[in-house]
Amino acid sequence: MRRGDNGLPHNCAAVTAGTASSRGRRNVARFTPAMGVPGWLRQAGMALLLLCCLLSSLCATPPDLEITGVTQARAGAAKVVTVRFRCRDAEGNPLNLALLASADGGATWNAVPVRLLSGDRGMTTTDVWRGGSLVWAAGRDWPEQVSTQMQVKLTAEELPLPPTTLAEFARIPKGSFTMGNQEDDAEGSFTEQPPHTVQVSEFYMGKCEVTRALWDRVAMWAVAHGYEFQNEGRAKEWYHPVYGVNWFDVAKWCNARSEQDGRQPCYLDSGSVFREGQPEEVTCDWLANGYRLPTEAEWEKAARGGLTNQRFPWGNTIDHDRANYVSTFLLRYDKSHSFGYHPDYREDGLPYTSAVGSFPPNAYGLVDIAGNAWEWCWDWFDSYPHSAQVDPHGHGSGVRRVIRGGSYADNASYCRVAARNSRDPGAWGGASSDCVGFRLAIMTP
Repeated sequence: MRRGDNGLPHNCAAVTAGTASSRGRRNVARFTPAMGVPGWLRQAGMALLLLCCLLSSLCATPPDLEITGVTQARAGAAKVVTVRFRCRDAEGNPLNLALLASADGGATWNAVPVRLLSGDRGMTTTDVWRGGSLVWAAGRDWPEQVSTQMQVKLTAEELPLPPTTLAEFARIPKGSFTMGNQEDDAEGSFTEQPPHTVQVSEFYMGKCEVTRALWDRVAMWAVAHGYEFQNEGRAKEWYHPVYGVNWFDVAKWCNARSEQDGRQPCYLDSGSVFREGQPEEVTCDWLANGYRLPTEAEWEKAARGGLTNQRFPWGNTIDHDRANYVSTFLLRYDKSHSFGYHPDYREDGLPYTSAVGSFPPNAYGLVDIAGNAWEWCWDWFDSYPHSAQVDPHGHGSGVRRVIRGGSYADNASYCRVAARNSRDPGAWGGASSDCVGFRLAIMTP
């Protein structure tokens, strides 16, 4: 990567917290020795240092990436360094933040060891301004380097997102399929019965689950244009599926992205574009060309990938080469050689999502349609009809919305294409879970 005069990539901005000197304001901060003064004075000086807010300056490139309001405080034998900040990216790209330290007055810089670094690392700009803190126990983590020459510097690097194109979506051809559990009745819930014929019109489905990076970019635009969200959204990494988002916020996000891309929003509240709150009735304009959630029937048709009488999007068995899920030897169709959580996606015994596209797609080009994260659908959860249907939109009311696909924390039975589940669409239905995300649908390119 080509670097600028400050030694940082050209898409980086850097701020160094510092003190004022007789020659003007400098952009560095140093530990000050307290030798040769009475104890009470040293204590008073330490208290003063703890309260001291040191101004910062900003690298000139790029002009649309800003970090301002940086302060720092240090106290105690651990020589804790706290950097507080505000940051924004005018285009809504996510920002990776890092703390650098210098032991030689700024001649060379080193990444801070992460063992004792805490705070809001890897934050994103979901609003015009976003801030947080980085806390570093420098005295314990880097004791041999702590001196009067030590300086700290905060950097931010934007993660540009690719332009939005139809390449994100796979064409799902029109046609009929048998919806519901077609295998042994004991395999799934009674709510998967009875199998029934459904005719679905052609539509387009997101090839992958919406990522945290895309969520943040749209959410920043949305807040600046009159939208309100109850959940910010979380994820393991930028290009993992976003989760911790309730159904209402997802619907508003779909409308915001539609407006951002010049499409007609689908979701309405009393006839107006749905932008805030959690109204009792959200309606969908099925003729609009904007982004929306798939219906449950659309989701299952797309997940089956054109196959019939198969448990999974690719066939009748599953293993860890196909999906991120919890393997068990108790299910005859689970053929994974590794047991329990996926071995590639767990840390200290705890599982997490995989980056979107980590596994092969089904015949329609959809990835992670089984496992990784549950996906919100439009429909209210209710029993299946016994008769054939054409483009069903589900029941007109209910208590819980449908989620489909299973997750990294569920066994293979929940990853079957016929498996159904549901959650409260409100505040705690998605926000309380690290397993529920979504993917998009549109009717026309």
